[in-house]
Amino acid sequence: MKNGVVFASGVALGAILCSALTNKPGGKIRLYGGNKLVQFTYDGTQTEFPEEPFRCIVADNVTSINNGDFSNSSFLTAITISSSVKTIEEGVFSECASLTTILVHDENKFFSSIDGVLFNKDNTSLLIYPRGKTDTNYKIPSSVTTVGDFAFIYCTSLTTVDIPSSVTSIGETAFGGCSSLTSITIPSSVTIIRDYAFAECYSLRTITVDENNKNFTSDCGILFNKDKTKLLSYPSGIISKRYDLPSDVKIIGDGAFYGCTSLGRVDVPDDSKLKSIGKGAFQECSSLKSFYIPYELKLKSIGSAAFINCSSLTYIQLPKSVKSIGPSSFYGCSSLPNIEIPYGIKSIEDYSFRNCTSLTTFIIPDDSQLTSIGSGAFQSCSLTSITIPNSVTSIGSGAFQNCLLTSITIPAASQLTSIGDNAFENCNSLTTITISDSVTTIGSKAFFYCRSLTTVEISSSSQLTSIGSDAFFYCTSLTTVTIPNSVTSIGENAFNGCSALTTVEISASSQLTTIGDYAFANCTSLTPFDISNVKTVGSGAFDGCKSTFTKGGAKRGTKCKHV
Repeated sequence: MKNGVVFASGVALGAILCSALTNKPGGKIRLYGGNKLVQFTYDGTQTEFPEEPFRCIVADNVTSINNGDFSNSSFLTAITISSSVKTIEEGVFSECASLTTILVHDENKFFSSIDGVLFNKDNTSLLIYPRGKTDTNYKIPSSVTTVGDFAFIYCTSLTTVDIPSSVTSIGETAFGGCSSLTSITIPSSVTIIRDYAFAECYSLRTITVDENNKNFTSDCGILFNKDKTKLLSYPSGIISKRYDLPSDVKIIGDGAFYGCTSLGRVDVPDDSKLKSIGKGAFQECSSLKSFYIPYELKLKSIGSAAFINCSSLTYIQLPKSVKSIGPSSFYGCSSLPNIEIPYGIKSIEDYSFRNCTSLTTFIIPDDSQLTSIGSGAFQSCSLTSITIPNSVTSIGSGAFQNCLLTSITIPAASQLTSIGDNAFENCNSLTTITISDSVTTIGSKAFFYCRSLTTVEISSSSQLTSIGSDAFFYCTSLTTVTIPNSVTSIGENAFNGCSALTTVEISASSQLTTIGDYAFANCTSLTPFDISNVKTVGSGAFDGCKSTFTKGGAKRGTKCKHV
């Protein structure tokens, strides 16, 4: 307090805001300082903010500001951090495109502000540079040793940032989305550069490293570790259409080529030492058509989202040595027509090939060690047929949803035990499915809306115990179903709308005890079958059926029309 005026990091709020502060939560007053603005007091609970340019005062009761707190505040132009705030999460203002100034109350023990930029109290960590600032150049103060995670994210006006020799660490996505940044120089002092540090810097053509730096080096503007065994960042602004990976590179780091939209081809040499491709390594490389990897290469792993949204990719060969492919690894590779999975892959992770809309051929070797197909793994692909290897024990939810499958082969010797929810939902071209004896559960909506499905073959020796809700809902071409003795429950709506279904075969020794609500509703062609051993028949189980069913042991009082 100086002369009755509250100061924030040396700047008189009275001079900036032209108003006394208000501590009324959500309170708004008009401010005049050239432009009409609204002052808004944030109490830590509001999710709605003014839909016009406003300045925000954080109330004295607020101790933390967390990600998502200001996600709906696109008109925020300035904010004052109260003395009570102890924690501010990285990137908390990343969606505040209009934010130009962050001020901090002088009595705050954890944070400070210099020229509207947020630092920790002793100014050794630069935490948040407001993305709405219009300055094209910024010199990081010499007191700074750490550039925090997301510190400059989406600061699209910056063309140059001067990093002083005091800095030792650059955080994750520190300069992510700085689309006007043209060059960056890493001083000799830097020992740590986190993943995605320069992702989506679409104008960045060169990263220079001081020759005295003991941890990093640069070659043709590309950032490597010192011995060039790890490629860390390939600047997005490089306009070359082809890149030949140096043979000594063992690791392509996380996000290394993120958003390199000019890159059309990457070749890995025959003598390459490459072992690992990191997560998001080629994410959003929308022009990448070919990624050549020698089949004999000792590559072990491809990280999650490694090639996500590489929409032009038409060719990639996976070496036989690959043991793991991460979730969403080829998600959105909409031009990829075929791929062969190495025999050593044990799991196709969630969404690995989702939205690969041109994928018609997926080859799995006969000696495959594959045990699981994850959720959404092939969702919305153009696959017309698939053979599930004997080794697979589970098919995840939505694994083949919206595919063009006409046939699915599950061998008699299959170890498959579960078909997940929505696994084959809306596979409108599928005509026949044989459920192997090993399957114990068919999940909810597993074959939902498979309108061409005429035959579901389940043998009498099946171990199937349950058919999930909506499992065959609106399979309008299905004519015959055999319920094996092992099944104890048929879920609600399981066969609802199967208008061509005429025959449901249930033996006298069936263990079926429960038929769910509307399970066979609207099966207008269904002929009677014996449900005398069934204990519970759900409401409307046979609504819309034209035949009468034997009630037998069904519970009295159940609302089962025509039973």
